[in-house]
Amino acid sequence: MIKSKMMVTVLSLVAVPTLYAGSATMDSVKLFDNFFQDASHERGGYAEGSLGYVNDDNLDGMLLGVRGGAPIAPRLEVGLQVGFVSVDYDYGSSESGLSDPIIGVKYHLDNWKNNQLTVGALLSLPVGDEDVGGDKTNIGVFGAIRHPLNTRTVITGMAGLSSVEVNNRWDNDNREFSLQLGGGLIYKVDNELHALAELTMATEVETMDLTVGADYIVQDNGRLRGSIDLGLDDGSPDFTLTVGYLYRF
Repeated sequence: MIKSKMMVTVLSLVAVPTLYAGSATMDSVKLFDNFFQDASHERGGYAEGSLGYVNDDNLDGMLLGVRGGAPIAPRLEVGLQVGFVSVDYDYGSSESGLSDPIIGVKYHLDNWKNNQLTVGALLSLPVGDEDVGGDKTNIGVFGAIRHPLNTRTVITGMAGLSSVEVNNRWDNDNREFSLQLGGGLIYKVDNELHALAELTMATEVETMDLTVGADYIVQDNGRLRGSIDLGLDDGSPDFTLTVGYLYRF
């Protein structure tokens, strides 16, 4: 079964010369795993549509998703993610259905020593299809950071704690607290292309993922994006390939 991934990260800080916020922290480049749990500060609305292929033990799946957000105040931003999942099990019937929608809220703090800081919360609504991993209420809080190492490199991080529903052989509605950690890097290849790498993990759902991707500007407000995700723990799919298009309004 495709499992919902709760992704968060933490990293150490490095001092650099003063650079202006936003451009220095490459806020226009969104992360893949930590799309919402990120310190990027958006000044307008944005939306991304994506298509993904997932492979895990005894199954293949397709993911169709839309996620986006907008500021509702100078420092306050809200986001929403919805998706459709289709799973083909090797030893059983195929299943399709909606994944649980996710609502995100984040508040941008004052910049501190060239670091862009954000705190926020995520909530999944239990209206998705249980056969594809939905029908769960998960809620979490996080803190995120972006730090420019130089004019071409930004490191990102986030740490959080979530209350999640996990399935086990004794109790299908068991609730646990899950610690989530990880880190990321954005590298500016040229004015149009950025390369990204992320490593994320969550304890109780036993996920760990290494994601590498690219973000390419194809027009003033549009970006073509793609990533490969390798699952490093039992709770993560073995392989995920995603392509998408992000547009800013």
